[in-house]
Amino acid sequence: MRFLPMEFSFFGFRKACRVIFFSASVLAVFLGLAVTARTAPLPERTIIITIDDGPKIYFERFLDFFNQEQVPATFFVMCWRLNDTETGVKMRELLLSAHNEGHEIENHTYGHGRFGIYLEKKGKNWVLNDIERCSALIKEVTGMRPVILRPPHWDIPEWFRAELVQNKGYIVQARDSSVISAKERVPRDVDTGDYAFHEGYLKNPGEATAKLLKRTQALIKKREAEGVKVHVLVFHELPLALDALKALIPEWKSG
Repeated sequence: MRFLPMEFSFFGFRKACRVIFFSASVLAVFLGLAVTARTAPLPERTIIITIDDGPKIYFERFLDFFNQEQVPATFFVMCWRLNDTETGVKMRELLLSAHNEGHEIENHTYGHGRFGIYLEKKGKNWVLNDIERCSALIKEVTGMRPVILRPPHWDIPEWFRAELVQNKGYIVQARDSSVISAKERVPRDVDTGDYAFHEGYLKNPGEATAKLLKRTQALIKKREAEGVKVHVLVFHELPLALDALKALIPEWKSG
C-alpha cells in the first residue's frame, strides 16, 4: 500500500488530496468531492466521503479519524454553527484545521432551510442570501470560497438550480436516481440514510451501526451492478456515522 500526495487545479486554486492505490480488484481511490470535478476520467471504484450538518461537537473526532486513515473528506457546513455564541469560535478553528489538513469545506447553506419551502415563503433573494452568507463565512474562515452547494434535503426547483449554476458558479448536488444513465449518476449523492438509524443507535449502538453498514454496502453493490463505480456517499455528523466509517474504510482498503 502506498500513500502518494497529488495536486489538482480547480477554479484557479490548488487542491491537495490523498490518493490511495490498491490492486485493481479492490476499491482504488478516495477523493474529495471538488477534486473529482477536475479529475477525468476518474479511476474506477472511487469513494467520496461527505459529511453534512456540522461542524458540531463530533467534528474533531471525525477529523482525527480521517487524518489517522489518511482519507480526505468533504464537509458540507451549516454556517450558522460558525456564529454560535457558545461554540462558534471553536468551530471556526476546527474548520480552518480541516481545510489546512486537505479536507474540503463546502456549502450546506447558513440556516438549512428547504429551498422549495423558503423560495415560496421568503422569496428568491432571501434564499440566495442564505447561500451566499454561508459561502462568505467559509471564505472568511478558510480563505477559500466554496464551489459546491448541497441543497438541504436536495429540495430545489430546476429553474433555481440552473440560476445558481449559471449566475453564481456553483456545482449543485442532486440525489442519485436509478432512472438516469450510469454516466449521469457519477457525481450524484448517494444517501446512506444514516439518520434513519440514529434513534436506534441511542438505544443499541452496535445494532444500529450494523444496519447502517449493511445498507451502505448494499447501496454500493447495487450501484456497481448497474455500472456506476464512483460513489459520493452522504453521511451526517453523528457518532453512528463515525462508527460505521471506522468499519467501512478499513474494509474498503483491504478489499
